[in-house]
Amino acid sequence: MSMIIVDVVGVPISQGSLVGNPRYGGLRYSNDALLKEWRGRVINELAEATPEDWDADKPLNVVAEFRFVRPKGHYGKKGLKDSAPKDKTTKPDLDKITRGIGDCIEQSGVARNDSQIVYWIVSKKYTKENQPPGVKITIQATR
Repeated sequence: MSMIIVDVVGVPISQGSLVGNPRYGGLRYSNDALLKEWRGRVINELAEATPEDWDADKPLNVVAEFRFVRPKGHYGKKGLKDSAPKDKTTKPDLDKITRGIGDCIEQSGVARNDSQIVYWIVSKKYTKENQPPGVKITIQATR
């Protein structure tokens, strides 16, 4: 089976919500500038990692592991506080950052359409010490 694995460094940005522009009309994402930069980085990494013989028509299994830096308030003089949460349960919402990755898979040419993703495993967690924020994406073509 064919597989693509990338590790994109940077703070994951959620797809956000569509907002209307009353002055000029049309719709845009509420966090447009940051989102464009993040998606551009993910699209480039995926496009570069795609093998020449990749079949963009196959169904895909995708694993996305999002990493975020812990807030400074989680640390005390002796390191990580006992009261610091183990899991990242704050924004961004997992569904919104996942949706953005699906769009990047399509725009990078890995798939004709992100509807070809038939299986997702996604998680968000805090980075380990000295680990940068980002996302590790593993894409496996099925059949």
